[in-house]
Amino acid sequence: MSPKRDAQQMTLIRDRAKGYGFSLAHHLYIKEIDDKGVAANDGGIRPGDVLLKVNFTLLFFSLFGFQLNFLGLSKTFVLF
Repeated sequence: MSPKRDAQQMTLIRDRAKGYGFSLAHHLYIKEIDDKGVAANDGGIRPGDVLLKVNFTLLFFSLFGFQLNFLGLSKTFVLF
């Protein structure tokens, strides 16, 4: 688990074949990062981080299935 960090904004553009390059656990914790994915190339996301908002939509308190569907439908996202 990562040490606590302040929230930060970043933009990732999904690779059509590989997605964003990370896997999620419940409550939008970043579980793993694919070392060849978009998230690893950006370098701003680490395992243990939490996605609070995606495209200005607060996802943290929504159901996990909704969260996954929302991320799957987005082509680009700004996360906080």
